[in-house]
Amino acid sequence: MTFNSWVFAAFFAVFFWGYERVRGVAKKWVLLIGSYAFYAAWDVRFLLLIMASTLLDFYVGQRVEQLGQKKGKRFIYLSLLLNIGALAYFKYANFFIGSATALLTRIGLPSDIATLQIILPVGISFYTFQTISYSIDIYRGELKASRSLLDFSCFVAFFPQLVAGPIERAKDLLPRVAYPASPSQMQRDTGWFLILVGLFKKIVIADGCAGFVNFGFNNPEQSMVHPLLVTVFFSFQIYADFSGYTDMARGIARLLGVELSLNFLKPYLVGNPSLFWRHWHISLSSWLRDYLYIPMGGNRKGEGRTLLNLFLTMLLGGLWHGAGWAFILWGGFHGVWLILHRVLQPLLRKVELVMGRAYGGGAIACTYLLTLVGWFIFRVGSVEPSDQLATIREMGSRAMQWSSTNYELALPLCFYGGLVLLGQRFAASYDKVQNLSFRGKVLLYSALILGCFLFACDSKEQFIYFQF
Repeated sequence: MTFNSWVFAAFFAVFFWGYERVRGVAKKWVLLIGSYAFYAAWDVRFLLLIMASTLLDFYVGQRVEQLGQKKGKRFIYLSLLLNIGALAYFKYANFFIGSATALLTRIGLPSDIATLQIILPVGISFYTFQTISYSIDIYRGELKASRSLLDFSCFVAFFPQLVAGPIERAKDLLPRVAYPASPSQMQRDTGWFLILVGLFKKIVIADGCAGFVNFGFNNPEQSMVHPLLVTVFFSFQIYADFSGYTDMARGIARLLGVELSLNFLKPYLVGNPSLFWRHWHISLSSWLRDYLYIPMGGNRKGEGRTLLNLFLTMLLGGLWHGAGWAFILWGGFHGVWLILHRVLQPLLRKVELVMGRAYGGGAIACTYLLTLVGWFIFRVGSVEPSDQLATIREMGSRAMQWSSTNYELALPLCFYGGLVLLGQRFAASYDKVQNLSFRGKVLLYSALILGCFLFACDSKEQFIYFQF
């Protein structure tokens, strides 16, 4: 049940009707039942998993607060062991088995280790990080443990952001679901607008670009499209796909009177890798900073250790995205890029002084081009492992060629690129829609709806981040 399906539209209509007609504790029960129904639509068996994760960290939070830091530390270890253990089993078990088998074969040893029949529970990477941060925040003294299992369950299972984020902190989201409030008129106006913007991004931009991307990466020997153009289309696709999901999640949450955090803010219009990660998937970047980079020492233990911490953080961030060497390589690429940017800071400041205003535009262009290198590695990770090297070889050979077919892509490239640029340019201004007149809102909403119908393609792609 995805946000861009008629099934979800029917589900949300029934849910919203019931949610609006109850008050107090009943409102939270409707939210929890609705969230569990939403999650069960993916696979009812995984309801037990999310319930177990909820019970675990609710108990851990209580015990840590009762015992204090010194004695409560063992319960934090318990939370990390069981949560990371579950994530590792479902997401990485077959990756580790496959890697071990390949290594044994390479060195000439027998390798008959069978892979496991495992289905990846949707959203497990997101809600696992969310519950872990709750327990750690209590351990650090930054949060009080929830006294209500119902409130905590609503926080973990809150369906607008359950399967693909944003990764919310308990100190922000928990009070909002524990004390549900009716949405303001501003939230209603901007909520519906965010839903329509998200649908437009997904249906028109992301799914429109998907045809070029899928054919280019899955059939490299047949595609005459230059790999650079294919990767540019993918950069449009993944931005529109993921930010579109986030827009819809934020819009749906606003209709319930809940504010979710901004997850994207002009990521392709920044001038260095550090800024890119402060503007792309902001909730994950801040989580990795607060619960991985800083605990490892951050920048407090000398320059060498700082650079190592940056690299390891990005390496593990890449692994979070997918069980494959390409995702680890993608994380490592961004780690090296961040290190080089930090080391070259003195030189870059001198260049900026010489170039003046021109430096900003050049820095944005260079950052985007290096981001494309990363996106190429990332997208190769979605190709079947057995075909990844062949895909790289074929697309590498295409990189030395240029056919007339590529000129024909100028119009769709400008069309989708213009829409992505507009989406980034006004991402922080969506709330201003409330200042429009009634006629202005009708015209704007009608244009988005009409665009979804006119420019929708036949391809109905799954949201990219559902696989993570």
